[in-house]
Amino acid sequence: IPCEEGYRDSTPDLVIHLDRRLVMADLTSAYDAGDDQTTFTLPYAALGAIAVTTAGALLPTVTDATVYLVVAGDQTASTGFIGFEYEARYRLTEFVAKETSRGKYADAQQLPAGSLTIRHLTITTARSSYFTAEVGQTYRDTYTYTFTGALVGTADDILGSPSFDWRSVRIPIMCRANEMVLELVNDSYLPFSLLNAEWQGDIHRRR
Repeated sequence: IPCEEGYRDSTPDLVIHLDRRLVMADLTSAYDAGDDQTTFTLPYAALGAIAVTTAGALLPTVTDATVYLVVAGDQTASTGFIGFEYEARYRLTEFVAKETSRGKYADAQQLPAGSLTIRHLTITTARSSYFTAEVGQTYRDTYTYTFTGALVGTADDILGSPSFDWRSVRIPIMCRANEMVLELVNDSYLPFSLLNAEWQGDIHRRR
């Protein structure tokens, strides 16, 4: 993927995130009209590879044997990329409650010992289409919440195409801060940009 500032694969805000990414137009391709499918010859083993258009549409894979990736339809003139999806994982550090000291050189200091319970986390995303939030707690099952970027009732959401949005997403937690593990995960080719995160909770001070 080109690394220059502001790079996009297509208008307005899409970058296709694939490992070992190849441009479809640079590959040898052959269309079989009888089976209505296109075969791409890759420079590496095709097992697990996918094909995605520059608009973000995933092309249906027929087979991915040896070095040949076969997709449905005539894709010889399609613009897009071939590669492997990979997992990006971001773990948030433990949440702590702080208070600002008074005076000329005021700074934030962690509150004395107490029990902090996190109610929920609100994260703000930019140009994001997919991610999951995995909320784990000591001695309890991990809960997974999925964000797809789609918003019911909006004209921009087209069936079969990824949705991109700038939005605040609220994630329920309800557990003690020192027992919580929270990870934001993206294992797809779709973009995810985290701007900031804000939590709300209750703290019980020991006396």
